[in-house]
Amino acid sequence: MDILLPLFFYSLPYVLAIGLAIGVVILAGLTLSRPWLVMLPFLTVFFWVSANRYGRLDFGGGPSLFSRGAGVLLFPALLWGMLVALVWTRMGAALSKQAVPTSMVPLSPWFAGWTLLLLAHVVTGLLLDVPLRQTLSPAGFSHIVWLWVLIAAMVASVTRPSDARRLLWFILLMGLARAIYGLGRFAAFGGDPANAYANRQGLTLKLTFFDINDSLLCVLAVCAALVMLYRDVPARGWLGWQKILLWAAVALPSLCIVLSFRRTAWMGMVLALVFVLLQLPARVRWRLVLLAMPLMLTGIGYAAWKRLSQVRGAAGNFLYDFETRAVGAESVRFLEIKLAWQSFLDSPIFGVGAWGGYKGWQLISWQHEFGEGGGGTFLHSGLLHLALKTGLIGLILLAGTAIAFILAWRRMRNTLPPAALPLAVAGVAGVLFMMPDWLIGTPIPQLRTMMMLGLCLSLPFVAERCFSKQAVLAAEAAHPAPGGLRHYRGGRPAAPSRLAARVLSR
Repeated sequence: MDILLPLFFYSLPYVLAIGLAIGVVILAGLTLSRPWLVMLPFLTVFFWVSANRYGRLDFGGGPSLFSRGAGVLLFPALLWGMLVALVWTRMGAALSKQAVPTSMVPLSPWFAGWTLLLLAHVVTGLLLDVPLRQTLSPAGFSHIVWLWVLIAAMVASVTRPSDARRLLWFILLMGLARAIYGLGRFAAFGGDPANAYANRQGLTLKLTFFDINDSLLCVLAVCAALVMLYRDVPARGWLGWQKILLWAAVALPSLCIVLSFRRTAWMGMVLALVFVLLQLPARVRWRLVLLAMPLMLTGIGYAAWKRLSQVRGAAGNFLYDFETRAVGAESVRFLEIKLAWQSFLDSPIFGVGAWGGYKGWQLISWQHEFGEGGGGTFLHSGLLHLALKTGLIGLILLAGTAIAFILAWRRMRNTLPPAALPLAVAGVAGVLFMMPDWLIGTPIPQLRTMMMLGLCLSLPFVAERCFSKQAVLAAEAAHPAPGGLRHYRGGRPAAPSRLAARVLSR
C-alpha cells in the first residue's frame, strides 16, 4: 500500500496526458463531421464567464479565462484556441470538399484593413521603442481584428440548416438560463456582487447583472423568441410547452435587463425591440406596440427613477453626468470626453497610437487605479476611443464596416426564408443593442464584449449560408425527409420538404 500511493501520484501526469490525447482524438473525429460543436465551448465561455470586476469590492483580482496566457502569447489562450478552431474547421471542409464559405465577403475587406492598420501600429511602435505587448494590449484596438476570426469561425462551422437551428435554440436557452440565474440571485442573494452603484456610489440598489454582455445575451433570447413566435411558426404550430418556453424567453430576460439598472442596456433594449417589431407582420406589430411596449417603458421608467432619484442632480435627467455642470464645475464623464477630444484634435489623421492615451487623464478619478502605464488609455466612448487611437483612418474603416453590414442586411432581409429570420434578426438586434454602449461605454478594451459583438455580427451571415439553396439541397441529399428530394414515386422525384420548398421558391 505504501508503494501504490506514490506510484499513483507519479503516474497522474502520464494518465492526464494520455487521457487528454485520447480526448483530443475523439473530439477531432466528432468535430470533423459536426463542425458546429467546435464553437460551442467558446460560446459557453462568452455567455457565462464574466471578467467584470469594476464594481466589486475586491477590484483587481487574479487572471481569468479572458486573460490567461496573454503574458506569454501576447493574446489570451482562449483567442488562440478560437483561431485553431477556425483552421481546423476549414481543414475539415477542405477534406470533405465543401465549398469555401463566402457569406461574410462584405465584411472581409474592411477587417483586412483593420489588420493592416494594426500591423502598421506594431511597426511604428517598434520603431519608437514601444513594447509589443503595449501596442497589442486590450486598451488599443487589437480586439477588432479578433472579431474577424470569430465571425469567420462561426460562418465556417455552422453550415447546415439543422446546425443553425441547434445554434438558435442554444442561444435562446442560454439566454433564458442566464436570466433565471440573474433573477434568482437578485431575489434571494443580493444580486450581482459587481455592483458599482452600491459599492462605489453608495446607492441602495441591488441589480441582476452589471456586465452589459449578460443583458446582450438576454436581448438575443428575447428577439429570437419573438421572431420564432410570429415569423417562424411550423405548419402545425408550436406545441403548448413550446409556447410557454418561448414566452418565458421573452418575459424573464426582459425583466432581467430592466433590473440591471444600466442606462445603456435600457436604451439598447428599446432600439433592439423597435427593430424586431419592424420585422414582424403589421397586425402583430401593432398588437405588441399597444400591449407590450407600455409595460416595458413603465418598467424602465420606474427602474430609472429608483436609480437616478438617489443621485444628486440626476432626478429627472437621464444623462445627468454628461452635462457640463452636473457635478461641481464640470462632470467627470464630460471632462473625460473633452480631454480625449482635445487629444484627438492634436493628431486627427493617425491618432495617438494603439499604445497612447489622452492628456490630462490625471484629472479623472477612476483612471488613477490604472497608474502611469494604463491611465488615459481608455475612455467611456467606444467611438471616441477609436478616433483617439487610430485617427480618421480608423473612423473610415469603422464607417466602412458598419455600412457593409447594413447593406448586407438590406440584401438579406428580402431573400432569407422564414426559418432563417430568428437567427438573422436576433444578430442585427444585438448589434443595435450595443450602439449606446459604443457611444458612452467602454466596449473595445473588454474581450468578452467584443466577442459577443462578433457573435451578433456573424449571425446574419450564418443564417444566409445555412439557408442558401445549396446548403438546403445538400442537407436534403444527406438526410432526406420523408417524401423529400431523394424519394421517388412513379419514376419522378417527390416534392421537397417544407424547408427546401420555402428556400427553392425564393
